[in-house]
Amino acid sequence: MSKERCDFLLQCLHFDDKTFRLQRQKDDPFTPIRDIWELFMVQCRQNYVPGTNVTIDEQLLAFRGRCKFRMYIPNKPAKYGVKLEIMCDSGTRYMLDCMPYLGKGTYTSGLSLGEYFVKELYTRSIHGTNGNITMDNWFTSVPFAKQLLRQPYKLTIVGTLQT
Repeated sequence: MSKERCDFLLQCLHFDDKTFRLQRQKDDPFTPIRDIWELFMVQCRQNYVPGTNVTIDEQLLAFRGRCKFRMYIPNKPAKYGVKLEIMCDSGTRYMLDCMPYLGKGTYTSGLSLGEYFVKELYTRSIHGTNGNITMDNWFTSVPFAKQLLRQPYKLTIVGTLQT
């Protein structure tokens, strides 16, 4: 297939209903692929039983195209891209859950960003398992560690704490 044909097909490929996109895009910059992303993440969660140790960290997916939530991180090898917050099983490196960081467009329901990603998005599949989460200092704090020890989470953490 020629490059021109491939570019044409990519321009025609959409995963979104254009009639409602503008309404949803005001609140959610991830609208064009949100539905297919959620379907993919549901399959990742349903088809794997995580172990007791998981890791949460960020990854910059190299991308130079137009995107409202494209990030510039100068100390990464690929300086531009989409920042993903990922939870993986520590033993097998299987991706259990993933969410793009949307910058100012990230709705956090009143929590700090780190707490939002850990409590609301990732740990649903491991609540109450007495498991362990390894994460960096972007996600951790002493009050947050105490919250995770209690019900319904019952999780321990390993990570750098800031004073």
